[in-house]
Amino acid sequence: MRMVLNAAQMKACDKATIETYGIASLVLQERAALAVCRHIEAESTEPDLQKKLPDRGSVFVYAGVGNNGADAVACARILSGRGYRPRIFLVGEEARATEEMRTQLHSAAACGIPAEVFSKTSESSFPGEVPVCILDGLFGIGLNRAPEGAAADAIREINAWKERGVKVVSVDIPSGVNADDGSVPGEAVRADCTVTFAFRKAGQLLYPGASYCGELYCEDIGIPAEALPKETIPAAFCYQTAEEAPLPARSADGNKGSFGKVLLAAGSETIGGAAILAAKAVLGSGAGMVRVLTARGNRDALLTAVPEALLDIYDNDTTDAALEELCRKALAWADVLVAGPGIGTGEQAGKMLHTLLTQADLPLVLDADALNLIAAPDSALPGLLKAYAKKGHPVVLTPHIGEFCRLYQAVFGKPLSAEECKANLLRCPKELSKALGVVLLCKDARSVIADAAPDQNGQDKPLFINTSGNDGMATAGSGDVLSGMIGAFLAGGLDAFAAACTGAYLHGCAGDLAAKETGKRAMTASDLLSALPLHDR
Repeated sequence: MRMVLNAAQMKACDKATIETYGIASLVLQERAALAVCRHIEAESTEPDLQKKLPDRGSVFVYAGVGNNGADAVACARILSGRGYRPRIFLVGEEARATEEMRTQLHSAAACGIPAEVFSKTSESSFPGEVPVCILDGLFGIGLNRAPEGAAADAIREINAWKERGVKVVSVDIPSGVNADDGSVPGEAVRADCTVTFAFRKAGQLLYPGASYCGELYCEDIGIPAEALPKETIPAAFCYQTAEEAPLPARSADGNKGSFGKVLLAAGSETIGGAAILAAKAVLGSGAGMVRVLTARGNRDALLTAVPEALLDIYDNDTTDAALEELCRKALAWADVLVAGPGIGTGEQAGKMLHTLLTQADLPLVLDADALNLIAAPDSALPGLLKAYAKKGHPVVLTPHIGEFCRLYQAVFGKPLSAEECKANLLRCPKELSKALGVVLLCKDARSVIADAAPDQNGQDKPLFINTSGNDGMATAGSGDVLSGMIGAFLAGGLDAFAAACTGAYLHGCAGDLAAKETGKRAMTASDLLSALPLHDR
């Protein structure tokens, strides 16, 4: 996992690097500028022939008076030596510049690149001159309000250049984006590329901020990992490659029983596909066996689509006692229970879920209709779920935003809108996770996973922010695939938090692979199943 920090944590890391480890701020700036310049060259140089020309074009550098602006001015000096013609537009009063910024401005002027005071007319004052790249160095990670005055004007001008096809590179974070939560309270730069340093910041990964970053690159500039104070709990973690996501170990002499048996309570008379999708995902993610507890109407389709599955069938008129006995026998067979996809929210589904929560003694994944049943008014199921978790059973809930808001209201007795939830993705899932004592995966464009269990020091664990996936996955059945994957990873031996994180990340990776094959608009949940072999690496 890669640590994700907030602005205060990153500032503490910078401070320790300079004061404790003796690495000067100007040294860090030079390294940062060199890293940014590599990406500017990649963004601005299109024809190979241009690399051979002595004049590689102009770069407009918009610099604030803080250390983010100092990084940008250092870039201007380096680019000048590489054949570019940088122009520095200073946004803000030079008298308020940091010591590092004053040093960088002096150095740039000595190299023949004096700073020009920015004005709203700076673009129109260069008729015919179109830069090959724009560098945004107005604000760094410390901004937590809407830009005003000249800064807002500069942001609008940068975005106007982007609309004309000029590439925009942001230093550390697009100016105007909040580094802690990704909010955009006013004007913000829409970058093609953002180069951040040492650690990713939460606001770069969460929406809407993530959509302003373009391609996000995290560069090593020599900040020691030890510079992060030991008592600091990162804001979150994330994966950046599939290799970072842990998979259950497989033994060469294993068998279908040793690779895990998953009981899947899924599907109703009117919703059959959910059971098929989830069952295929269980088997496609490494579990040895899957057993489906489902309505009779799904029998033939399941036998055709998933011939490997065992089936337990109930009818609309199955008595409560008979259904309870069916559940009891199926649970005795299983290593993990996954319940909810497509079971409906009727009386029979509610009784079945009640039986499963009172009879099961297994790791548990609840999705879809199981969550809606729990959130129903006057339901006794929230209490059963809390009691289940208190017995020490690993529990993973996988609500999408709408389901999450209903659960939140059922548990806390106060409404929560989807907009409020999205704006507080680093707070609300943690609150609900702790209240229920479960691992909670809140599904959205950036899924967030919270674990109620404390770490080994008794402190809250960081959240996990999932960065894989795409909007093509916003399609019916996608969540059913995810619940089956998590169930398989639990059955293989991963703990609940690791199973949820791995499931979310590899589910997104499957979506990214499927998008390359089918395109996002045409993607279906079945396409995700076709991409699951990427797990076997």
